[in-house]
Amino acid sequence: MERKDKILIGKITSPHGIRGEVRVYPYGKGLASFSKEQELTCCNHEGKQHTVTVEAARSHKGMVILKLKEINNRNQAEILRDGSLFLDEKNLPKLDDDEFYVKDLIGLSVYNVKDKVKLGVVNDVLTQGPQDIYEIKLEDGRTVYVPAVKEFIKAVDLANGISIALIEGLID
Repeated sequence: MERKDKILIGKITSPHGIRGEVRVYPYGKGLASFSKEQELTCCNHEGKQHTVTVEAARSHKGMVILKLKEINNRNQAEILRDGSLFLDEKNLPKLDDDEFYVKDLIGLSVYNVKDKVKLGVVNDVLTQGPQDIYEIKLEDGRTVYVPAVKEFIKAVDLANGISIALIEGLID
């Protein structure tokens, strides 16, 4: 499912228990990404889409356990295994000033903080580790990876790009 108005916010990994709950790997702020009565679009592993409504959400061992109003038993939950959860873009939660959605970072120009020379553009943001990693496609076509930490990312401005401090050996 590739639609501009839908934002991927999590992956259903498996059913949880017998009452229709599902275990979700969140791609955002964990439990804060899900709220009661929130409508989501679920796209199962076969590509079928369903509108679902969050009845309850709780944290469990680094994951989020969701009870969806439309899912009432383990068999129904099993159908959603490996499915993706999407939220309408207009319903995305507000972020703090120093937080950004991945969708807003992709395509931003990246500049060397010292001399303001354009290095490339953000091609992707990897979010699976302890901190995000910016995948930057350099002007010469090579790809480099920069941790999204204060030591390297000096400024993010959605209108003017990202300023980074070069890591020794990164672009040699």
